[in-house]
Amino acid sequence: MPTIFNLQLPRSFYRIWTVLFIVKILTAYFLPPVDDEAYYWVWGQNLALGYLNHPGMVGWINGLGLAPGFFRIPFIVVNQLSVLILACTGREHFNFGERKLLLILVVFNLIPVTGAGACLALPDSLLIFFWILSIHSSLRLLTNSDDLSSAALLGISLGLGFCSKYHMVLAPLTLILFCLFWHRAFFGKRKTIFIIVIFGLAAALPTLLWNQQNDWISFYFQLRHGLASQGFSATRVLGYIADQTLIMSPFLILGCWKFQPVNPKGALLKYFAFVPLAFFLLSSTRAPVEGNWPSIAAPALALSVVLAFENLAKFSIAYYSSIYAFLAAVFLFAPAQLPNKAKEPFAMRTFARETLSLPILYGSSYQVSSQLWLQQGRVVYKAKGLSQYVMHDMYDLWKQPDLPTKFHIAYKTSSSIPRMATHVPIQGSNKSYGIYSVVEMIRNQTPSGPIQ
Repeated sequence: MPTIFNLQLPRSFYRIWTVLFIVKILTAYFLPPVDDEAYYWVWGQNLALGYLNHPGMVGWINGLGLAPGFFRIPFIVVNQLSVLILACTGREHFNFGERKLLLILVVFNLIPVTGAGACLALPDSLLIFFWILSIHSSLRLLTNSDDLSSAALLGISLGLGFCSKYHMVLAPLTLILFCLFWHRAFFGKRKTIFIIVIFGLAAALPTLLWNQQNDWISFYFQLRHGLASQGFSATRVLGYIADQTLIMSPFLILGCWKFQPVNPKGALLKYFAFVPLAFFLLSSTRAPVEGNWPSIAAPALALSVVLAFENLAKFSIAYYSSIYAFLAAVFLFAPAQLPNKAKEPFAMRTFARETLSLPILYGSSYQVSSQLWLQQGRVVYKAKGLSQYVMHDMYDLWKQPDLPTKFHIAYKTSSSIPRMATHVPIQGSNKSYGIYSVVEMIRNQTPSGPIQ
């Protein structure tokens, strides 16, 4: 029985791989958490089979309870394993030598969503890991469609990927489209398909069970979030194309587009690259698409370009290097020019320290509450009554104590003082810390109107 991965890669590969691992750990330690990371960390303090916004795996990993500065380590480990498996895939299925293996290592770590983005504790790293496992096991099934161990691995990858992020549904869609046009004989392999489906459903069971127990709210939430129609907008579509060209690099997209596969294995790479990109292009005709959503296209883009066009892979390295150099220069010499979104994590770190002494503290949003919860090491709920008519996040599902008579509420300064039906701000209590502010609230006990 063949091994799942042949890890006999060149020493030069492992040296660079180890250096990158250390750099990511150090970067993650000193970089303050962003809002989504803090939110997912709070999920880990409220473990469940699933959550409203995403499947459960990102919460399960955060359930390890690692402190700020360390909670990102499991995600970085997953990312490092991802590029290791990608290199093994290139070596086993496309005979990559040392030069190509080093190229795939460097390119993968320069693409923002698989490189710099991997320093953050986000579900994208988990999704990409299982997406690469799906590519690897699918390529093995092309070699031997009766290989039941590879079929089981593919099913597990699809199921656990679904527990990481719902975008994993694009993997079976990719495989079905590929088989329709390149490998129709596979549809006759009933035993292999049965193994894939059974193992896939078993691995996805936690997410399916949680949704079944909660009226499928997570599925509905994501469908509304990703497919709700806002009408066609050429500006939005062109923005999507520009964003993905910037993120994935024009050289990788061009190289994969020019790539003319001579066998089914090469064609499968092209499908794993362009089906996600095409799907979200169509989605952009209906509603905005976030830049990281098509990130699953990155591994196949990198593999196919390193396979067919080494020069374009090298051009992409120069392209990314220049972008990172420019961003580093702005950060070091002109930090005031950074957008507020980039400044928020650093401002929040100061704000969390300044408000630690407040005895009863709530947040005005799940972002603010989660950041304070993570950085202050105490429970900080989102105040009730701010989103009482619409369910926005997990704070609306969790049970929490009734609001006390008096408490402080933290909010983003640009959003103005939060309005509540039950409490009003105490005059003169508002204090601003730049991007974030805090105000003391008191229960409104005056029937005729708010306390002045």
